Amino acid sequence: SRMYDFDLPTIDWEKVREGIRKQIKYLVVSDEKDSHSHRMIGDDSKEHFTEDEWSAYQIIKEFRDNNVWI
Repeated sequence: SRMYDFDLPTIDWEKVREGIRKQIKYLVVSDEKDSHSHRMIGDDSKEHFTEDEWSAYQIIKEFRDNNVWI
């Protein structure tokens, strides 16, 4: 949206983070298999994200880095 200068409605980032946590819990207890295909964002790209966006991504990164889903 930034690239095209498109305004999005206000995002409740706490709801986004809670949704990510709920999905992680679901994946851990489900029979879903990890695709082993992930798009990762390097720490050198942090400057392109707001603090809220980055904190939401860090939940996903920690999940991936700790091999919770194996």
